[in-house]
Amino acid sequence: MKYKTSLIIAATLILGGCAPSSMRLDDTYGESVRSMIHNQIADPETAANPDPEAVLGYDGSKGERVLQTHTDNVAKAEPTINNEITLNIGK
Repeated sequence: MKYKTSLIIAATLILGGCAPSSMRLDDTYGESVRSMIHNQIADPETAANPDPEAVLGYDGSKGERVLQTHTDNVAKAEPTINNEITLNIGK
């Protein structure tokens, strides 16, 4: 009986560590991300009021050549080699 009770108490304490904590966030939480996104906009006026007809009349064959040139010039990914990692702990 003591074993069962102590097991239940231990399980309760362990699972209690997984309970979410109430965390208050700072007023500036996320401000760095918003600032980074804002600073990447070259022309804020155009970004705020985009021209809905900006891409009309674009030459399809020219777009295909641009895409093909980009695809050809992008560096190909090197295959990853799985090396074994050995950890020597102690003697």
